[in-house]
Amino acid sequence: MRQKNTRDLFLYWNRLRGSDAAPHRNRIEPSDIRTLLPSTFILQRLEDGTIEFRLAGTALCQQFGTELRGTRFQSLFHARDRRMLLRLTDQALSGHAISVISMDGHSKNGSRIGYELLLLPLASEETGKRAFGSAVASSNPYWLGTDPIVEWKLRSVRIIDPERESDLLSQRAQIDVPPLAPSRAAIQEVPAGRKIAHLTVLDGGRND
Repeated sequence: MRQKNTRDLFLYWNRLRGSDAAPHRNRIEPSDIRTLLPSTFILQRLEDGTIEFRLAGTALCQQFGTELRGTRFQSLFHARDRRMLLRLTDQALSGHAISVISMDGHSKNGSRIGYELLLLPLASEETGKRAFGSAVASSNPYWLGTDPIVEWKLRSVRIIDPERESDLLSQRAQIDVPPLAPSRAAIQEVPAGRKIAHLTVLDGGRND
């Protein structure tokens, strides 16, 4: 995983799932990953087998110049890559595999930029219905968001073992992993403070 946002989202997903194969979709707290949300998405499989965006982050929508919610996921990819893409997406939806995909985004006016796509399984009451992920651009050129991306082309695919990947990432330089929401007990342990206008002042700090 080359992009920090990709690593952070994976580590958040891995912490949420605990000993389960995948975290339940209801455990995802947008406030936990607010800095990652613009490039994240949730996919859903419809009754007819179509895979579409249930939700898509603002950065992705801006980069494609359109609202992606309800758009068929495979329609964003070059025709030659769609069969592979659908296989990888199906594996994520079924909870059988995590994929990291390197690809190029091609714009309407002929510009090109690298992307890293992460596909993660989600557990739900309806098995095989949801997947979670992100698509992160490798840089932020001046034209991104004004010259819309018209298609992605795959360059490489990697299927990862979450246990091994988590160990490898933990051996690297410290990564700012998005924290989980604090427990009720942790919140209750915060000391009471004095109210001054709209602020709460906690006693302590420097002694002059």
